[in-house]
Amino acid sequence: MRYDILDDEQSYLLSSLLNLTRKRVSIWDCTEYNPLSFLSSEEDDGRKTACITQIFVFHAEIKQVNFDLELSEDIDIETGKGDIFISLEKQSPADYAKIDIALSFERTYEDCPVEKMKEQFGNHIVTQFSDILIPYALETETVSSTFPWAEFNPEKNTLRKIKENRIYQLSKELFQSHRFLDFHKCVLDPLYREKLL
Repeated sequence: MRYDILDDEQSYLLSSLLNLTRKRVSIWDCTEYNPLSFLSSEEDDGRKTACITQIFVFHAEIKQVNFDLELSEDIDIETGKGDIFISLEKQSPADYAKIDIALSFERTYEDCPVEKMKEQFGNHIVTQFSDILIPYALETETVSSTFPWAEFNPEKNTLRKIKENRIYQLSKELFQSHRFLDFHKCVLDPLYREKLL
């Protein structure tokens, strides 16, 4: 499968790492977890956006080459559209490479309806990475150690209409019950969200 944002060398690197990950996910250490939370921001054009997000950071050393992979997934509060983003850094004494890839970087993303996201992007390479790495990471102490201090919404002035949003309410419930894998399953699958609501 070809990706809009990647050249052949980058595609080969990601595909090779994915194959290694499928065979032995334990090549990766989950080194950081940014817990499931509400996040709002203001775009350059002044437009305000709000989403629910969680972020994982992984490290692997393969044949004296270091790989750092940041994986984030989110659901937009307003549109209900999910996104998955990967930033990969490869470092060795002789080489450095960085790859950023996300579902939203693909040309077909913007026009894809929410209900078609899983069909359209379920086999995308970032989705495949997330389907393997996230269940693995959620079993680690790196994730469980965040439970005592994690806060779903540290913002003080969140609008009532956002707090009453169904995605916000569902995500808050999943946060409180530590059901982060259920959130992962919701990112591209609105039908799964409906089952949980």
